[in-house]
Amino acid sequence: MDNYKKLQELIKEYENTKIWKYVDGDDIFKLDGFDEQIYVSIMGRAGLDCSIAIYYGEQDLLSQMDISFGQYKNSPDAFLRLSAYKIEIGDPGNLLNKEDKKQLKKHNIKPKNVTIRLDAGKTPRLITEEETLFLIDILKRIIAIANYIINRDFKIELVKPKYMYCFNDNEGTIIAKQIKWPILKYEFTNQQKLNQDLIGQMTWINNTKTLEIGMFYLPMFIEETKSYPRIIIIYDGESDLIIDMIIVNDNEIDMIAHNILKSLINRKTKPSKITFNSNEIVDICKDIIMEFELLFRVDENMDNLFDIWIDMYENAK
Repeated sequence: MDNYKKLQELIKEYENTKIWKYVDGDDIFKLDGFDEQIYVSIMGRAGLDCSIAIYYGEQDLLSQMDISFGQYKNSPDAFLRLSAYKIEIGDPGNLLNKEDKKQLKKHNIKPKNVTIRLDAGKTPRLITEEETLFLIDILKRIIAIANYIINRDFKIELVKPKYMYCFNDNEGTIIAKQIKWPILKYEFTNQQKLNQDLIGQMTWINNTKTLEIGMFYLPMFIEETKSYPRIIIIYDGESDLIIDMIIVNDNEIDMIAHNILKSLINRKTKPSKITFNSNEIVDICKDIIMEFELLFRVDENMDNLFDIWIDMYENAK
């Protein structure tokens, strides 16, 4: 854990810059010179959450954009959708699980700040030794950028989210330039092909104009996978009926489309169009859409689905 101790010392140096007084948390900027796309957000200006979020790649950044500007902005499970490294200033380990706390205690580390990795749908974990080395490099760069901004009274005023600043360290000299925001796209694992035998069983009776299908995280932790399952809610707004609720673990993601199709067939319900609550579930259901030539749209703020999920969330507390 020597590298983790070095990171702790760097965090103290970072705190001395007080850079959060000069930037907002949504002033996300890019660090150049790394193999992967690295984006950084510095929080603390409002005096609430003094921390650094480091997004490793565009998919990490996309998770933050969904929370800040998309369908999950007011969702109680927003933290479950975030992927990032976070350096939590002033947190003595409250976010860590028991095993991680034991590891720090074993090495005589009493953290005033902790550095964790957040992965969507999983509990926060302490960073690994390899990740510590990576974040030491990142934090050194952030400290250099902080001094550059403070000493030059550098103003970050951008039309968000069209532009961001990119900082490069050229032999100890910080170079800043405006760049366009990246084009963020969802990436998914391959889905199981629809079962043609299942499709052959279709005998529709109930025809509906529109079904609503949404995917959420459940506030139910699964110890075996150290993650939270997802739930698919299928809702008929015309009849005000919940068609089905399908709980899915991480290792069952590729079967979601199959299970949705099976649910519709069992209830003999054929929609003419479907409204989804995110692009993610659209991608998962693309074979159903193409097979039956369904019209569809994405509505990130479907109150019916969100209210159903909120009731489940509140009852689980």
